[in-house]
Amino acid sequence: MPGDISKLLAHASDNCNVDSIMTPSVVSVEMNTTFPEIAGKMHEQHIHRVFVTENGKILGVIQLLIFWKQSPKCDPLAQSVTAAGQKA
Repeated sequence: MPGDISKLLAHASDNCNVDSIMTPSVVSVEMNTTFPEIAGKMHEQHIHRVFVTENGKILGVIQLLIFWKQSPKCDPLAQSVTAAGQKA
């Protein structure tokens, strides 16, 4: 990824502002949203991150990578599969 940033910087014009490359809409979920709901929203909107909010205030960010790391902790079936794999 650092190479990608270097390429971007090397070819960016002096007049390239954030508004010309940013995502125009913010996608967010409330604090009590479930992982399956967030995954569905990410899939439908072709995004990799959503902001987590509570009462309109941003509390954090959920990234697609977090699902790979955290889903076994939240899914009993995934826990049993993981546990079975670890015992073998």
